[in-house]
Formats: sequence, structure tokens, C-alpha cells
Amino acid sequence: MKTVRAFLLGFIVMMVLDASLVTSCIQEFEEPELKDVVDYGSIKKANKLVEEAFLSGDPVQVDSMLTEQARERYAAELYQIPSSKLIEFGQLYNQAKIEYAYRDYAEITFPVNGSNYTVQLALQDDGTYKIMNY
Repeated sequence: MKTVRAFLLGFIVMMVLDASLVTSCIQEFEEPELKDVVDYGSIKKANKLVEEAFLSGDPVQVDSMLTEQARERYAAELYQIPSSKLIEFGQLYNQAKIEYAYRDYAEITFPVNGSNYTVQLALQDDGTYKIMNY
């Protein structure tokens, strides 16, 4: 009977030790939370600057908020948009919310005519976020 008790006691001790080792290993390999990686302050600042650029109605100011790739894609049509439409877009952008964000990318959404419109921001080398797609 003593050997059965000793065996059960040893088995229980091994289970407890094994469980604690597994738990400590899992804790070591957990990914960091996104809030530790994403600079939400910079994204919010970029949102404000984008809104102000559109509200100005000035395509030059809007152009300054575009990445190089976006500038190549949108520049020709941007300068054809009437100021009133840029301002209207800025007024809608006032309701923008960060939908998704990761280290160098953010998706911003806001309502337009009953559905969500998405603007994508990309982190630049200087630490600012600029529009890469709208």
C-alpha cells in the first residue's frame, strides 16, 4: 500500500511541475499586444492633418498628405477635383475611426451615404503616416 501512495504522490508532483513548466513556456512566447507596437498617437495626428488638408479645399495640401506611390496614382485626378468636393470629403472624414492598425499600416473608416469608406495610411521613413490609398 505504501508503494501505491508513493507512486500516486510522485505522479501528482510530476503533473504539477509539468503544468507549471508548460505555463511558463507559453508565457515566454506570447506575442506582444498591438497597443505596444502601434503608435496610435501618430495615426491620430495624421488623421487630423488629412482632415485639415481636405477641409482647406487646396489640392496642394491634400497632395502633401499622399505617399509617393499614391501621388503617382492620384495626382492627375486630384488637381481636377473642385475645392467644394475636397471640403465635402474633409467634412465626412471628420467622423474617421481607426478600423485596423499595425506597425506601419492603418485603415481608417468613416460613413459615406450609409456605407463605410476606407482610407489606408502607411508609415513613412520620417515617422509620419500618409495616405497610400483612398
